[in-house]
Amino acid sequence: AAPPGPPRRGVVAFSSGNFGQALAAASSDLGVRCCVVSPHDAPSVKLGRIRGYGAELRLSTAGPGENREVVASAMARDVAEREGMTLLHPFEDVDVVHGQGTAGVELLEQARDVLGDDGDSSLEKIVVPCGGGGLTAGINLAVEAAGLSRSSVGVTSVEPAGFDDHALSLHAHGRERRSLAEIYPAGAPIGRSTECDALMAGAPGITTWSINGPRLEDAIASPGDNSAARAMRIAFEHFRLVLEPSGALALATILDGDVEVGPGRAVCVVASGGNTDLETFARLMGCTKTRET
Repeated sequence: AAPPGPPRRGVVAFSSGNFGQALAAASSDLGVRCCVVSPHDAPSVKLGRIRGYGAELRLSTAGPGENREVVASAMARDVAEREGMTLLHPFEDVDVVHGQGTAGVELLEQARDVLGDDGDSSLEKIVVPCGGGGLTAGINLAVEAAGLSRSSVGVTSVEPAGFDDHALSLHAHGRERRSLAEIYPAGAPIGRSTECDALMAGAPGITTWSINGPRLEDAIASPGDNSAARAMRIAFEHFRLVLEPSGALALATILDGDVEVGPGRAVCVVASGGNTDLETFARLMGCTKTRET
């Protein structure tokens, strides 16, 4: 959220695509100038939609050993300082966290509708895809605001392989940064995700970790992009949901059996979001061709 009063000369933020689209749309509705800095290798469908909503798009390029989101964030900060724009952040902002927390409020309401009056006691876990930690933090706060303790409904964050900074931090009992040598190893990338572009933060946000650290029940890394692709297929075939790899990560973790749920208990999977293009979706579904219309 921007500070009270009109933005000085518009707003600027870094985003791998999802936050940038929302900011561009809101800025267009309000008649506010908007600049979004995105990594140059962000999916073209996300970049196209940012432009389509009327935002000015600038691309950042990470060099060897640099985290793509850290570089984009620094460029956005530089734009704000040089051009007098108001800098917004996709997760290092309490108002953004509160906004994302409405997803937690809604899922708890849905759990009661589906599970009946004992919804709160039947629901054991909420599994959330995690990058910088904003959505996870919002859901943690929503669970707490509903009067539910971590022992009754636990929140688990899921990160892409190689970008598991929340998992590292939780197990180290402190905010940890995933080393650049691990994220960008020399030579061919082995083991780390290349598909979950929305969740490639190098460290938890300071704000989000102050919320998530004391409240997370667990934080784990996804086994890999193949698991995400499998979850995308199952979501489409069984629920008619189109998910991007990042959005399918929590479901992938359940399907892989990495989250234990007690007998007769329920688990809620957050599937967010679905910003993928036809070619990428078809490729990850195992289709070799897409039909032109």
